[in-house]
Amino acid sequence: MKIKTEGTFDASHFLENAGKCGNLHGHRWKVKVYVKGEMDGDVLWDFRNLGEVIEELDHTHLNEVLDFNPSAENISLYILDRFRTDYPDLDFKIRVYESPKSYAEIETDGY
Repeated sequence: MKIKTEGTFDASHFLENAGKCGNLHGHRWKVKVYVKGEMDGDVLWDFRNLGEVIEELDHTHLNEVLDFNPSAENISLYILDRFRTDYPDLDFKIRVYESPKSYAEIETDGY
């Protein structure tokens, strides 16, 4: 079974050692989560799980909330780690868009 959900959040950040991106700026971040696995009951994965991450990050300054340089790549890793911890038997693909044309993507080996 495969499912997908997505959400957006607004947050500011700056990237250390990244030219203009080293200045404080913000994005409307878009996150897409693709989940793959075997059904064990009626639901593969609760779509609200992404909502919890969105709520945590929405309207924040990411450099103060996260313990790493908040690039799209690192945010996708962070989200993947959160979900793999709670759902080790599922496979995930995570896309984090910092603009409509630019995103970082990571997936587990089984996806």
